[in-house]
Amino acid sequence: YLEFSAAYSYIHGNVKHEGELQHLGNTFEYLSKNTFKNQYLTAAIRATNATQLGHYSYLSTSLGLNYNYILDAKYEYELIHPTFEEDFHNKHSLQLHLKVGLGFKTSPSSNTILMPTVWTPLLTAYPFDNINPAFPYFNSKFHPIFIGIKFLFLRDDPNCNTPNFN
Repeated sequence: YLEFSAAYSYIHGNVKHEGELQHLGNTFEYLSKNTFKNQYLTAAIRATNATQLGHYSYLSTSLGLNYNYILDAKYEYELIHPTFEEDFHNKHSLQLHLKVGLGFKTSPSSNTILMPTVWTPLLTAYPFDNINPAFPYFNSKFHPIFIGIKFLFLRDDPNCNTPNFN
């Protein structure tokens, strides 16, 4: 089945810069811990396969496309230092991703499913200069692994192809 989603994420981390500067015969050591704090809004579409594992559980695997938009980005330098080849996440990006979840029916008589999920980008389609799915911050790249919780509210519909737990 196809599913659509919207999500908010907050990514926060540090990058350490360390080295030596030489100027007019003098050597200076520097150490700087730089911080990034980004807020993202993500819209996604996924082709999802559900495999029933037990009477009240199933495994969900999805391959999808997500669009990321940076709502807010803050970058802080602890100390002034030389910057070589710094790169930051583009305000707009489009990525192919894989998502896996394990769904559990909340009670035998309920039509509600609780599903912890894990997803990660596989490649970046836009900007196309590099298909690497890692998010760039300063002079480092971080490959995110997102953890989430999904709720499914099933309805009694003979034409619906979602898991029915029969």
